[in-house]
Amino acid sequence: MASSGSFSGSIRDGHYKLQVDWSQSKNVSANTSTVTCKLYLVNDWSLSISGRSSNTCTIDGTSQTFTSPAISSTGAHLIGNVSQTVNHASNGSKSLTISAVFYIQATLSGTFYNSITASANITLDSIPRASSVSAGNMTMGTAGTISISRASSSFTHTLTYAFGNATGTIATKTTATSVSWTPPLALANQIPSATSGTCTITCTTYNGSTSVGSKTCTLTLSVPTSVKPTISSLSASRIDGDVPSAWGIYVQTTALYCLLYVEADSITLYFLETGDCS
Repeated sequence: MASSGSFSGSIRDGHYKLQVDWSQSKNVSANTSTVTCKLYLVNDWSLSISGRSSNTCTIDGTSQTFTSPAISSTGAHLIGNVSQTVNHASNGSKSLTISAVFYIQATLSGTFYNSITASANITLDSIPRASSVSAGNMTMGTAGTISISRASSSFTHTLTYAFGNATGTIATKTTATSVSWTPPLALANQIPSATSGTCTITCTTYNGSTSVGSKTCTLTLSVPTSVKPTISSLSASRIDGDVPSAWGIYVQTTALYCLLYVEADSITLYFLETGDCS
């Protein structure tokens, strides 16, 4: 990968050379680069030609025509300057081909030459995209750490969470690479019949005010012991239908039990017909 470079093609054993100097200018927000090519004729043998108007430079498949000036001396002569904006892949990478044709159309040492060509495949510097995020398992009500691996030092990041149907913002456009977060105890309401669940952290990366992408990580979020229900009692009571409690009997399909059961993470109320009991 590179942000600038040079390549060439020649005729007459290198005495007449078409040299292409290219450079890259990045637009991080747009995920594009502008590639600029300066084209030179470099000759150490004599030459006298008029201007040429049909020369071409092709960058990533887009061809542009340029007009070169008259040349009547040896040296390095700037004959064209061409720019083209190219799109990078979603991961920020970009490879392309640059080719150029200069129509020298000159008789050199008794031989006519129509053109000089030069071509190269190049890989541009990648454009940084979304930063990575990671975090270990956490407990509600206890501070944990979220780490951000920055793709660029100029980026800021917004962190959000999703747990069950609950969502929220942890940090907004922070420049920190380590963020402390205390998951609210209220998130326990999202898992009434469990002691833990999966929480998703989303890190949205910004270049200035423009979002350049998002990445996520997941962690296990647990309910602390201090807010879990514990078994302190187990009780059962009779709920009578048409049978008076004074009779002291249960009649199948008529009398009911009401059983209150408390376990580690939930409280459950059961209604049982007497026919269900042995």
